Amino acid sequence: MVKPSPVKVPKPRSKIARLSVDIQHNLNTLLAAGCPYSDIIRNLNDQGYPGFNKVNLHDWKLTGFQNWLRTCDADIPSEIVQEPVEHT
Repeated sequence: MVKPSPVKVPKPRSKIARLSVDIQHNLNTLLAAGCPYSDIIRNLNDQGYPGFNKVNLHDWKLTGFQNWLRTCDADIPSEIVQEPVEHT
Protein backbone atom coordinates (compact mmCIF):
# COMPACT_ATOMS: atom_id res chain seq x y z
CA MET A 1 0.00 0.00 0.00
CA VAL A 2 1.42 3.38 -1.01
CA LYS A 3 1.20 6.23 1.47
CA PRO A 4 0.23 9.59 0.02
CA SER A 5 3.06 12.08 0.21
CA PRO A 6 2.54 14.98 2.60
CA VAL A 7 1.50 18.24 1.05
CA LYS A 8 4.35 20.73 1.16
CA VAL A 9 3.54 24.38 1.37
CA PRO A 10 6.17 26.21 -0.65
CA LYS A 11 8.18 28.77 1.26
CA PRO A 12 7.56 32.28 -0.09
CA ARG A 13 10.50 33.61 -2.11
CA SER A 14 9.41 37.21 -2.34
CA LYS A 15 11.30 40.36 -1.42
CA ILE A 16 9.52 40.40 1.93
CA ALA A 17 10.46 36.77 2.60
CA ARG A 18 14.11 37.89 2.54
CA LEU A 19 13.57 40.34 5.40
CA SER A 20 14.45 39.37 8.96
CA VAL A 21 11.84 37.50 10.98
CA ASP A 22 11.40 40.53 13.28
CA ILE A 23 10.61 42.84 10.36
CA GLN A 24 8.26 40.26 8.84
CA HIS A 25 6.46 39.92 12.18
CA ASN A 26 6.06 43.71 12.39
CA LEU A 27 4.79 43.84 8.80
CA ASN A 28 2.35 40.97 9.43
CA THR A 29 1.05 42.72 12.55
CA LEU A 30 0.42 45.88 10.53
CA LEU A 31 -1.39 43.86 7.85
CA ALA A 32 -3.52 42.12 10.48
CA ALA A 33 -4.42 45.51 11.96
CA GLY A 34 -5.68 46.62 8.54
CA CYS A 35 -3.05 49.31 7.92
CA PRO A 36 -3.06 50.70 4.39
CA TYR A 37 -0.25 49.52 2.15
CA SER A 38 1.06 53.09 1.81
CA ASP A 39 1.55 53.30 5.61
CA ILE A 40 3.33 49.94 5.67
CA ILE A 41 5.62 50.99 2.81
CA ARG A 42 6.41 54.24 4.65
CA ASN A 43 7.15 52.22 7.81
CA LEU A 44 9.54 49.93 5.90
CA ASN A 45 11.28 52.97 4.39
CA ASP A 46 11.63 54.55 7.86
CA GLN A 47 13.26 51.33 9.12
CA GLY A 48 15.80 51.38 6.28
CA TYR A 49 14.07 49.01 3.86
CA PRO A 50 13.28 51.07 0.75
CA GLY A 51 11.99 49.78 -2.57
CA PHE A 52 8.81 47.99 -1.52
CA ASN A 53 5.55 48.60 -3.38
CA LYS A 54 1.89 47.60 -3.23
CA VAL A 55 2.45 44.56 -5.43
CA ASN A 56 5.12 43.26 -3.02
CA LEU A 57 2.71 43.66 -0.10
CA HIS A 58 -0.23 42.16 -1.96
CA ASP A 59 1.79 39.09 -2.97
CA TRP A 60 3.03 38.69 0.61
CA LYS A 61 -0.50 39.06 1.95
CA LEU A 62 -1.59 36.12 -0.21
CA THR A 63 1.35 33.90 0.80
CA GLY A 64 3.62 34.62 3.76
CA PHE A 65 1.01 36.57 5.69
CA GLN A 66 -1.49 33.71 5.37
CA ASN A 67 1.16 31.25 6.59
CA TRP A 68 1.89 33.55 9.54
CA LEU A 69 -1.82 33.76 10.42
CA ARG A 70 -2.07 29.96 10.48
CA THR A 71 0.91 29.61 12.80
CA CYS A 72 0.70 32.64 15.08
CA ASP A 73 -0.87 32.69 18.51
CA ALA A 74 -2.31 36.16 18.02
CA ASP A 75 -6.03 36.72 18.38
CA ILE A 76 -6.71 37.44 14.70
CA PRO A 77 -10.31 37.58 13.45
CA SER A 78 -11.04 34.60 11.18
CA GLU A 79 -12.36 36.80 8.36
CA ILE A 80 -8.83 38.13 7.81
CA VAL A 81 -7.58 34.61 7.15
CA GLN A 82 -10.48 33.66 4.90
CA GLU A 83 -10.91 36.88 2.97
CA PRO A 84 -7.99 39.29 3.11
CA VAL A 85 -9.01 42.88 2.57
CA GLU A 86 -7.12 44.43 -0.34
CA HIS A 87 -5.98 48.01 0.07
CA THR A 88 -5.53 49.96 -3.13
